[in-house]
Amino acid sequence: MSSTSGNDRSVSPTRDQETSETVAYIKSISANILSQEELNKKAVTILRKTTEEARGAFQGSVVTVKLFVELSRVITVHPLGPEAFGECVHQLINDHNPFDNANRTHVSVAFESTHSAVPLASFFRSLNEITPETIVDCLAESDQCLELDIPRVSIILTYIRSPF
Repeated sequence: MSSTSGNDRSVSPTRDQETSETVAYIKSISANILSQEELNKKAVTILRKTTEEARGAFQGSVVTVKLFVELSRVITVHPLGPEAFGECVHQLINDHNPFDNANRTHVSVAFESTHSAVPLASFFRSLNEITPETIVDCLAESDQCLELDIPRVSIILTYIRSPF
């Protein structure tokens, strides 16, 4: 596997991460609860990105992108946080897709936390079938929550391009 790694600097979010309707709504009703610093903070900040491409027979068809992210309090403490998280992660999945044809791309998505021995959640689907609701449902089914002592998680995206 080859690997390229970023450093711990913040990567600029996409337009959709910051204009998520749920994130905007949470921020609008939380002015009296959250600090101004928290309200100005990005909902999901990428701290580090690592990309690995398979070699050999799978070269060009399997790529793993690992995003180490920090979650704002908008996501970790508000009841609508999982929905906001789902919207942000959905955008990240699409933004980091290394292949041109979404119709032929499948993705495995896993969420891990440094203070949990088991993954927070994981699923595998065709890229076109993944919605923000898919992500929220996956977290709900795993019986995990985003109220983490250290609001940092790894999002592991393994993209597989189907030949068909």
